[in-house]
Amino acid sequence: MYLVAAITPLVLLPQVLQVFMSKDAGGLSIETWFLLGCINVLWMTYGFVHREPPVYIANFLVGILNFAIVYGIFLYR
Repeated sequence: MYLVAAITPLVLLPQVLQVFMSKDAGGLSIETWFLLGCINVLWMTYGFVHREPPVYIANFLVGILNFAIVYGIFLYR
């Protein structure tokens, strides 16, 4: 599970890089990315409560990336 926790954030990295390198957030829904970030916060809380480091580590990192995309949408829309 630690491997999955490490790989999961890498899946979103291309999207984050595309938004900030192209300076274009067209076609991205701010509502979707914001809600995905909020869901990551809930999963991270679940991981803390149940003492599951892979769950809270992965969701912390993915949450940061989701909110980075939200920030990019604000900047470049």
